[in-house]
Amino acid sequence: MKTIDYAKALSWYVNDKKFWPTVLTISLYIFSCVLLLPVFYVLPVLTGYSLKLIRNIQEGKYELPELESGYWKEGVMVLLVTFAFYLLVGIVVSGVIAVSQITTHVVREYSHFGGALLRLGTYMVSLVLQSTVSLVFPLISFVAYSIYAKTRNLNSMFMASNYKQIWESNRWNVVISYGLYFTATSALGAIGLLACCVGILPALAISMFLMAGFAGQLDTKGVS
Repeated sequence: MKTIDYAKALSWYVNDKKFWPTVLTISLYIFSCVLLLPVFYVLPVLTGYSLKLIRNIQEGKYELPELESGYWKEGVMVLLVTFAFYLLVGIVVSGVIAVSQITTHVVREYSHFGGALLRLGTYMVSLVLQSTVSLVFPLISFVAYSIYAKTRNLNSMFMASNYKQIWESNRWNVVISYGLYFTATSALGAIGLLACCVGILPALAISMFLMAGFAGQLDTKGVS
């Protein structure tokens, strides 16, 4: 099993000469969503750039590439696929919760005890589904970006065999990596908000470097 350098994942970008210029550029890109450039241009560019960062680290290149508009095409394709996936999940989850609530209401009309049990069951179903969406699916997206960065194939993001291979190659390193990434970005976001909200822009930029540091180090051998 591949060993992940967690310290390097957290700090690999700090000594790069392009660190501050890149942070400033990304911050201006994000800020421009309010003033000049529409979000449907900026978000794909930054997504494509994030994939480039992950790909660089997968190839052993711990360096910050230039941010350019050429990343838009790849970024928009991945975003559309991701959006469609989450939309489908949202529809399924909403449907299951709605059916559970309707069933509870119908049974409650005929049985107080049965209605109470179904209300409890509905609550548990809702809790499990919400926990899955809020915890599991972000982890899946984290791994999916690593898979796509390696294969450059959108279909590879939907192949269960690739996720199985990632787990077999990395085991709990997957969960630890995502956990550290989530914790670090949450802390950065909190600090950014405390800095009169302006600090949230560089915090978002650095979160991209952190994601690349962790996702890029996952062992992707065998994915296709």
